[in-house]
Amino acid sequence: MWLCIQTIGIVGFLICLALMYLTDLGVRGIRRYDSSFHSPDMKFHYSVKQVMETFERIGETGRLIYQKYLILDCLFTLFFLIVMLAITNKLITNLSVGNILFVVCVLRAIFDLLENGFLIKVLKKYPEINKSILKWCSYFTTTKFLCLYLWIAVLIINDLFGFF
Repeated sequence: MWLCIQTIGIVGFLICLALMYLTDLGVRGIRRYDSSFHSPDMKFHYSVKQVMETFERIGETGRLIYQKYLILDCLFTLFFLIVMLAITNKLITNLSVGNILFVVCVLRAIFDLLENGFLIKVLKKYPEINKSILKWCSYFTTTKFLCLYLWIAVLIINDLFGFF
């Protein structure tokens, strides 16, 4: 059963990545309206001003595509969680460390989903901007990346030194 879930996670992860970066459903579609577009959720931290400028530059159609991209990113997040858990399960033999990393993986996914949900909420109300929500989005993004970096660091330390 776990092998089937892992396979679904990996296939879903790859399909979502392809849709988000190689089709007009994602970044490629948004770049038709702003060739310099970079998704705020792919930055470690961003300001309210940066997001507002991005939303203005991509225009109404770009914002609609971005909302769809964020919905797709929610699916990606769930598939990525499965992939992270599978990698952790395969590489970490220490049960305590593995359980801690499982929690880190789940927290990363929760922060990613919160970030996406809040960004969608702001996009739906545009041009009315709730700056407080955008600040929270940036905090969620930063925390998501910190969880990811912690996970990667533990995997690398484990691989290099066999601690876990």
